[in-house]
Amino acid sequence: MMTSLQHLRLISISIVIMGWLPGWAMAQVQAKSLAKADSEAATLSLVVAKNEDPADGFTGRGSPSRRSSGGSRGDCSALLVALVPGDTALAVSEAGCSLPSSSEPALTTAAMPVLWFHVPAHTAPTAGEFALLDDTQLALSVQTITLPQEGGIVGIQMDTELDIDRTYNWVFSLLVNPRKPADNPRVAGTLQRVNPGADVLSEINGAESLQQQAEIWLSQGIWHNALTTVATLRQSETEQTEQQWQDFLGSAGLEAIADAPLQDCCR
Repeated sequence: MMTSLQHLRLISISIVIMGWLPGWAMAQVQAKSLAKADSEAATLSLVVAKNEDPADGFTGRGSPSRRSSGGSRGDCSALLVALVPGDTALAVSEAGCSLPSSSEPALTTAAMPVLWFHVPAHTAPTAGEFALLDDTQLALSVQTITLPQEGGIVGIQMDTELDIDRTYNWVFSLLVNPRKPADNPRVAGTLQRVNPGADVLSEINGAESLQQQAEIWLSQGIWHNALTTVATLRQSETEQTEQQWQDFLGSAGLEAIADAPLQDCCR
């Protein structure tokens, strides 16, 4: 059951994003219920077994699924952040960037979607690792990715096709501590591929612009499609598309890292 705080936050999302979201709050409730068995109480047990084990050695038990890698005494640019809906906003105070924010389930219609992350700058070449897990926490795919040293927003395209109406978990980590891999910064979340239906596809195909497509995806609560569309719009580097990007991330509590540049990486 949704708490009053969650209800108010979902309503605010539908109001803030340029009036795009009349049905977004209801769609988010549906998205959360789709992964109820795996993400109840924001718990993700990431015990990866059998034939594939993510190279960072993560064997946490009962660890919460979170979209930020921790707190920071500086600004939020030092954090690894997954661009997914969350329970609390990333915010900067006198004490620094806020403590970890839990991630919420998100939807896609793509067979091999792009997931977006904010990665911090590093003084040396750094690799990241993206692991796709099934609902038993068995790794289906592990991708090692070379990240830009200057940091910013990167899009990582999955190399494994998702089944429709199946729930998946994922973990993305920075491989910066080979001696203590459990200390590597990491974020985790849940996603599900859905069939948008003929009516929605007809609307998308009939849209006159990417902005209209983004509005349609948002109205359906399809987070990953909407985000990728808005990211594509941002690449045109106009004042309007930059504002759309800022509004989109701000509505999900990610305003603190919205100024980070998009990097041509990882796809």
